[in-house]
Amino acid sequence: MMAPAATAYAGPGGPSAATYDSSSFDALSALRTAIDRAKSRQEHASAASFTRTLTALQQLQGTVAGLDLKA
Repeated sequence: MMAPAATAYAGPGGPSAATYDSSSFDALSALRTAIDRAKSRQEHASAASFTRTLTALQQLQGTVAGLDLKA
């Protein structure tokens, strides 16, 4: 699952100054790494949470999803 990295905002100019980073980010790989690290630190609750997130994303992979936000 490759997607553009999240928007980044820091400094003056307000949130409208946020821009997209054009580099790709592999969220599934990052979650697998987080699971391994949590397990190595014996953080079982964190590992379980990351595992649930990974499972949910794997189920959604390849499907079309949308999100409506209201201010």
